Amino acid sequence: SAMAQKSKTTHGARHSYKSSAVNWVKVDQKGEEPLGRSGATATLDQAKKQLYIYGGLTQNGFMDDLWILDTETWVWSKCVASGGKQRGWHTTSLVNGNLLVFGGQYEKDPEGNGECDDDSTVLLQDLMMYDFETGVWFPAFATGDIPCARSGHTATVIDNNKLVVFGGLKDDGSYINDVHVLDTTMYNWSKPEIKGARMKPRAYHAATLVGSKIIFFGGIGKCNWAFKEIYSLDTKTWKWTEHSSMVQGECPSVRVGQAATLLPDGKTIMVHGGHDPDDSNQCYGDAHQLD
Repeated sequence: SAMAQKSKTTHGARHSYKSSAVNWVKVDQKGEEPLGRSGATATLDQAKKQLYIYGGLTQNGFMDDLWILDTETWVWSKCVASGGKQRGWHTTSLVNGNLLVFGGQYEKDPEGNGECDDDSTVLLQDLMMYDFETGVWFPAFATGDIPCARSGHTATVIDNNKLVVFGGLKDDGSYINDVHVLDTTMYNWSKPEIKGARMKPRAYHAATLVGSKIIFFGGIGKCNWAFKEIYSLDTKTWKWTEHSSMVQGECPSVRVGQAATLLPDGKTIMVHGGHDPDDSNQCYGDAHQLD
């Protein structure tokens, strides 16, 4: 997509928002395409220029299919994948050439109508790895302080071999703001000693790694309260910092389920889409840049 910035910007702030006019170009996709879905993951392999789509909720219920989109030829291909589990609102991370899936939710008694009943929804705590050579999902057994079952959390890869899991929704309906780190060299979970005022418990937020800091935006919490503050978590010191008072420009409206991507300049985050926290049918198509 090509982007043209509007003239409305604010200078002199440590951080600033810019409303972005985005020219979306419809890609001529080739091959069998996956069903439309929500709660799926899209994981980029920059070295191979491939995008991995896994799971999510379709009109046929929760899925466990794995698809590859070649971002140079725009050809879809479906992976041979056995041993997976149907799920949505999980995380999928590329670590050392393997896909790692953690958590999410599935329907205990699926009826194939694509609807989700809270009473039949089960949250997951498992950690699964996909081996591209054999085409098999298998449990990645880990020791240590294992995170509880959750969905709507985020998982961010740091130092090429660690996974930082934050927040999400627990099976009792409560939101959490805990931080867990998985070291994939030993497959051991730990809880770092956190400094600073913690970000409020939330789920369905966005987390983007910029340098050694994870930048958090959006999400929803207790009493359906939606957030638009900007926080960072320094993965060197494990200190939380709120940046909201230092951010100028036009802030995006409160939203849930948006995408946030670091642009090639390594310092600008593009926030796109999401939906109104009070009306999931009210989806957004706007884009904003955070410097």
